[in-house]
Amino acid sequence: MESAEYNDDIQYDIEYEDTASMFQGEYRTKVKGDLGERFVEAEVYRVNGLEVGRIVTKEEILEEPTTKVVYRGTKDPPPRKGTGVFAKPTSVVTSHLDSDGDGGESIQVLMLVFQQEHQ
Repeated sequence: MESAEYNDDIQYDIEYEDTASMFQGEYRTKVKGDLGERFVEAEVYRVNGLEVGRIVTKEEILEEPTTKVVYRGTKDPPPRKGTGVFAKPTSVVTSHLDSDGDGGESIQVLMLVFQQEHQ
């Protein structure tokens, strides 16, 4: 057994404040949390140099942690799927790739030339 003295961090708590100005699943920090600090005296038990146990004999708080405050959105998110319809849907499909009116034959010829050059 050996005695140990050390300073240790104290984890801060997190509080949530609901707000309707943000969507559900969104979070924003209002107050940044800060770690606290404590002084610890402990008895450390070791076997073959490896720590197998620790008993705290004295603990003194040096600095209290500051609680982190986080805004949490409660507003319903906008719909992910469109809810409207087109006012005047078109029935004609046009293509700028076939502007010469030959039904796409010029594109097919270009593809064959490209394939032959890169074999």
